[in-house]
Amino acid sequence: MFLEGSKGDLTLTLRNSSKLDTHLWINDETIGPSNKVSPGGKRTVYKSYIDEEGNPQFPEDTKLSYVVYAGRNGEVLTSTTFEVDTNVSNNLSCTFNGTSLSVSY
Repeated sequence: MFLEGSKGDLTLTLRNSSKLDTHLWINDETIGPSNKVSPGGKRTVYKSYIDEEGNPQFPEDTKLSYVVYAGRNGEVLTSTTFEVDTNVSNNLSCTFNGTSLSVSY
């Protein structure tokens, strides 16, 4: 889904459908208190891209690659790598079910 009025903004919603508190984070973050998600909860990560003139704009390569991690007690439980095609969507959801991560656009 493409969110209206957000030329250079990407929204990643990370959901925890497991029965335990779980840290959910992306590749440019580290595990920590700010990304701990309670069972049934979610956190949203916003990424903004700016061109050389300071205008909101995705990079020329419209496929952006991210890694989402799920972990507990300082350990990574699982991760998944995905590409976001910003010509198609700038809104992504990733859900941890207790054993694996699934991505939907």
